[in-house]
Amino acid sequence: MPGGEADFLLVLEPTQVEPHRHMLRPSGVLITPDAVRADQLPNKKTLNVALLGALSAHLPMTEDQWLESLRAGFAETFFEGNRNAFLHRTRRAEGPHLKSGV
Repeated sequence: MPGGEADFLLVLEPTQVEPHRHMLRPSGVLITPDAVRADQLPNKKTLNVALLGALSAHLPMTEDQWLESLRAGFAETFFEGNRNAFLHRTRRAEGPHLKSGV
């Protein structure tokens, strides 16, 4: 994808914002790990799925469709933990972790 065309940029590590910010269009949405309360996740390894939960607020998929995708993408033994992470309450407020028009 050419730089400046991504609608969304989701980074798993804050140090990756600046090296990849050029990919985001001016009206795009940046989602960083601060978008979720990682300290409240039962398993820190599910941060990536919790960030998908933050992203899901911006995409036209139902919660059931997201959960179906999670079930299909992970072994059944990991589904419940990933489901809980996905449904984890995100910090929806505008801030450095979730920005439009960066």
